[in-house]
Amino acid sequence: MYTCQNLEPALQITQAIRGDNERSKTLRRTCIRYLVMTEAMVFRDISPSVRKRFPTMNHLVTSGLMTERELKEYDAVSSPHAKYWLPIQWLLSLVTLARDEGRIQGEVIYVSLLDYPLRDKCMVVFQVGFSVEDCYDDYPPVDRDAFWQIPNPEPLYTAQSAMRPVNPQVGSCVNMYVHITW
Repeated sequence: MYTCQNLEPALQITQAIRGDNERSKTLRRTCIRYLVMTEAMVFRDISPSVRKRFPTMNHLVTSGLMTERELKEYDAVSSPHAKYWLPIQWLLSLVTLARDEGRIQGEVIYVSLLDYPLRDKCMVVFQVGFSVEDCYDDYPPVDRDAFWQIPNPEPLYTAQSAMRPVNPQVGSCVNMYVHITW
């Protein structure tokens, strides 16, 4: 689940933003960097190993996932909650800019990029990450099923139900008469 989280939107972005000039390449790379930055921000809150790699937001800057200017803009936004949504908002703004510059051809492609549930996927990863973290190795003891402790176990069905057909075709066209004339 974690390995291919943003692979699909990254592939869509590389195909949607057309052009082989430096501006198009920069737009594509920046959009994908925002995807990876969002993943890193979510994973650092649920994974101890990612938290060790990126203990502060400044470590995202030193690793190249975020620029100094982006960190200043990130810190300027005040929110009582985590700001995982901010790089996604930047990404969507860049997609709109690419469309306005004529680098995305067709409204269907543009709308499919905007409608991709990036926030929802990050939310699922965040919630699953905490549930995995909380359960550890606690599991109930594995016991033998009580059904098999009986010396002569009886079937889980009655003799009458065993005689019933599995698919009786009641109400179907099995009894329908079709008169064919030439």
